[in-house]
Amino acid sequence: MKKYCLKQFTLIELLVVIAIIGILASMLLPVLGKARKTSQAALSINNLKQISISAMIYADDNNSVLPYATGNVHPKGGGGADWPRTIYEHIFGMFSLDNDTAKEEMDNDSKYNGMLYCPVLLGERDAINNRHGGRSAYSMNVYFEKPNNDYNLNALSGKIEPYIMPGTPSNSQSAAHADSKLDNSRFEENDNGFPAYSYNDKALALFIGGHVETMSAGHGGSIDAIVEEDSDFQ
Repeated sequence: MKKYCLKQFTLIELLVVIAIIGILASMLLPVLGKARKTSQAALSINNLKQISISAMIYADDNNSVLPYATGNVHPKGGGGADWPRTIYEHIFGMFSLDNDTAKEEMDNDSKYNGMLYCPVLLGERDAINNRHGGRSAYSMNVYFEKPNNDYNLNALSGKIEPYIMPGTPSNSQSAAHADSKLDNSRFEENDNGFPAYSYNDKALALFIGGHVETMSAGHGGSIDAIVEEDSDFQ
């Protein structure tokens, strides 16, 4: 009868294998993290394009006029609705006119949250916390805050300022949503530790013509300073 000798690993050999696996994992994890953020950014670009199409459909049905950033006339009353709820409901139907119920419906609406919240931010922030007026992880140019400005598509054609960008809340260090208006958004961490919108040191911007551009986080910050002039849309 043949006897088979089973070769056993020594402790040193086992430790060497574990060390090699650890080295490979440490090299691979940053690559996987970068790939994940790149994928999230691609989804965010798609969100911005969906938002652009929805805004154009809204305008097409409203004499070529785009919605305000905040305070759009709404049957629920109470100060109206911000732009995310306004354009989403125009395409997909109304939420409840009861504020608490509407908030709950938004929290549970995967289509709403999938379209209006940036996957890059969702990977870094607290859970989504909607409000009845409509929240998003994207901010609309502050120009669209003033009702006396001209929101007609014919007048807005060819403008070079961004229309909507992923933003960060001006009063929270961890919220998944942004301010409704692109004004005082945060693109780089400040001394108070506020998180910024940035993937691989890039920011995103949707323009009135429907195209999305990537730019440096620093460029995004400079744009935010430019849009503080709410009476002009260049």
